[in-house]
Amino acid sequence: MINPEKLTREKLSRALVRKHKKFLEEYKREFEILEKIRVLEDKEEQIEHWLNLTKNTKEEDKYIKELEEADKELDLLKKELKKIRKGLGKDNNERNYFLLKSKIKNEENALLYWKEKIKEWRK
Repeated sequence: MINPEKLTREKLSRALVRKHKKFLEEYKREFEILEKIRVLEDKEEQIEHWLNLTKNTKEEDKYIKELEEADKELDLLKKELKKIRKGLGKDNNERNYFLLKSKIKNEENALLYWKEKIKEWRK
């Protein structure tokens, strides 16, 4: 914590840069997991389609195994996502995907702004 009497524009700016970097890292990690979840859900849907087409054939077992593997990976990602979110009540992955995209852009803009301010004040 910075002592208010010793707070300068540059110290405040540096603290804000650290804060925005931290948020950006968190948002990017959550966004990355959400992207993987979306891909795996699509993959599962495709495998289920192939499974329906290959009922009672030699290839049926192959697709069952692929579906089980995709399901396990999806479960792991969902657990990781839940751990990251720490029970904040964020359940709507679709909404959060686009919200995170926006937050990442905002944090990147904030970082650029405060880094420029630090450069200005050094002159």
